[in-house]
Amino acid sequence: MRADPVSRAQKSTRKAIQHYLDAAYEEFYLQAAIALELLMKAFLAGIDKSFIVENHFDSMLIISGNSKYAKEPPWKIKTIGEIW
Repeated sequence: MRADPVSRAQKSTRKAIQHYLDAAYEEFYLQAAIALELLMKAFLAGIDKSFIVENHFDSMLIISGNSKYAKEPPWKIKTIGEIW
């Protein structure tokens, strides 16, 4: 199972800082953007998990606790920007 978004954001932040120190600015921008995306998702999910679900009916069923009605398995939930 994947780590939670906050710990993944911390990992991306550490990578971004290292890339910045190494003057690898393209990699720095990439890792910084990933960290920001993950932190924003964690914040939105903390308010309500439905805020990070794509417009996908099965994902909405799963996130609302009604996965028994979904055709897709719970591990294929579709969130904004990635599969969580």
